[in-house]
Amino acid sequence: MGYAELVADVIRNVTTTPAADLEEAGPGISHEVYSKLVPFIIGVITLVGLVGNSIVVYVIVCQGHLKTVTNYYIVNLAITDIFYLVFCAPFTASLYATTSWLFGQFMCKFVFYMMQVTAQATCATLTAMSIDRYYAITDPLKSLKTRTPRVAIVVSVVIWTGSALLAIPVAVYFNDVEFADGNETYQFCRATWPYPIFYPGYAVYCFVMLYVIPLSIIAVCYTIVLNRLWKTVAPTEESHAPVHLRILMQKRRVTRMILAVVLAFAACWIGVHVMSLWRGIDPDNFPKTNMVVFVYQVFAHLLSYLNSCVNPFVYAFMGGNFRKQMVRAFPFMKGKKNSATDGPSGSLIKSKSTQV
Repeated sequence: MGYAELVADVIRNVTTTPAADLEEAGPGISHEVYSKLVPFIIGVITLVGLVGNSIVVYVIVCQGHLKTVTNYYIVNLAITDIFYLVFCAPFTASLYATTSWLFGQFMCKFVFYMMQVTAQATCATLTAMSIDRYYAITDPLKSLKTRTPRVAIVVSVVIWTGSALLAIPVAVYFNDVEFADGNETYQFCRATWPYPIFYPGYAVYCFVMLYVIPLSIIAVCYTIVLNRLWKTVAPTEESHAPVHLRILMQKRRVTRMILAVVLAFAACWIGVHVMSLWRGIDPDNFPKTNMVVFVYQVFAHLLSYLNSCVNPFVYAFMGGNFRKQMVRAFPFMKGKKNSATDGPSGSLIKSKSTQV
């Protein structure tokens, strides 16, 4: 059970569980509540995410600041979030309100295929950013030959191509099927794998490929990078530091910002993967009407969407240059106090081609 399959089954479970079973499981929730509340929350997340990530792309690309390797990866990450919110969020949100898939066979395959593609592209982009940070900090001189915009473009193309190919099983085996529950019949989009072993197998595959391996690589890279930076950079005032020390402190800020993005990803996706493994490996003992599990499923699903709108806030709070360039792009955002935009430079956008 991969990410797309988990989302499909989570929605099927919460939209087809009889109201009597929910009331018996525990008070405080009903079909009417989550059929209105969950789509509303997803709608807010989608709106915020689209606006925030579009601003990131506009400020970096349209304002002419797409000159550093880090910025290329940040734009790629923003695009994956935009695609996820545009092609996936509205359709899955509608299932909470309607309880049936209304969009036919083609959209069933396309929506959940894009869900898997963007999930894989997000993981790969974060891993590439972390490896890029590793080379930038541990071997800054030699990395100048490989850390170029052209290489970043090639890596991004490879990420999207690989993600598209690895998600083909979702496009092949997701189908618009009829689901019967007592006297009720629903149309639902879900995976119909040819062999039973594929259900737990795909769950393990996605957990390892989309969580364990990326985060393991990221953890190793950042352990080395943070150790190097915190040993090299002395706790001195940047304004009185030599040029090389200011550059190191600038690299520290960029690294800290990307680390925050990675930690947000890890926190937002752990719930989905735990539920995916549980449902995939032990479906017979999965408590479908347990109130705690029921709420956890919905919460994990919403948290995975939330990850697509948090990154712009990380850039805004931790990226001094991003705030400056955003104010330049949108002058009406400039307030009386400029302290918010006068933060330390080098956190996200550099108008010069200096590689950080």
